[in-house]
Amino acid sequence: MKLYTVEHERVFENSHFHYFSDKNYLIILVKSPANYNYNGENFSKASNQVLCIRPGRHLELTGTEPFLTLDYVEFSPAADVCMEELPLPSEEPICPAHFFELSGWIKQIYTLYYSGCRYRAQKINGFLRILVHHIASGDETPNQQDRMGYHRFRLRLLQRRINDDPKQYPTVADAALFVGLSPSRFQHFYQEYFHISFAKDRINMRLHKACTLLQNTDWTVSRIAKELGYESVNYFYRQFKKHIGITPSDYRKNHGL
Repeated sequence: MKLYTVEHERVFENSHFHYFSDKNYLIILVKSPANYNYNGENFSKASNQVLCIRPGRHLELTGTEPFLTLDYVEFSPAADVCMEELPLPSEEPICPAHFFELSGWIKQIYTLYYSGCRYRAQKINGFLRILVHHIASGDETPNQQDRMGYHRFRLRLLQRRINDDPKQYPTVADAALFVGLSPSRFQHFYQEYFHISFAKDRINMRLHKACTLLQNTDWTVSRIAKELGYESVNYFYRQFKKHIGITPSDYRKNHGL
């Protein structure tokens, strides 16, 4: 198989994506809710949809949220792979249980595509074949334990990302989308796994970062609040004093450089 384009977790801020090719195939994973205009038909779908676009078909996506997040690979099949004989979801999108496993294969292809490793083309070809046949064998879904193991991995990754940059994933919906769960299931799973709610844990992570910045930088309190994603400096003051016990200014006097 020959790869032409690959993207992993590509975010379109204008929430719009258009595709057409008269010779190549496109496998696309739509990770956010969207309105579809596919081959002249209009419909809406929730997040985590998979679609295989055959040559000569048009796809236009418009996100129903401020962003549109996609994984996709554009390729031409090998001579020994008859795409028309494979039961791929080409008429309308599907939401398979192994959606995030498919996204993992695209991530592997994406990483290889931008690497200089030896036998890169051969490895990409192998992963493309796995991806195509994995989608076609839609009944081969991972068991519940495998899915929960994946979600636990995503929870830990989510927590590390927020620790590094507290502005990320400001709402439950954003965090749930990243982990691959519904908002209600995400909140239950987060509490069960970390023994604290996502909202409280995010506050703790933001304030821990605030303490670090107050101790080790000469940034103004206003700049620190903005860095942590607070829209209001006054709200940052109130939350800091409520949870830490003193104001940010007093904390810096006692613990600063």
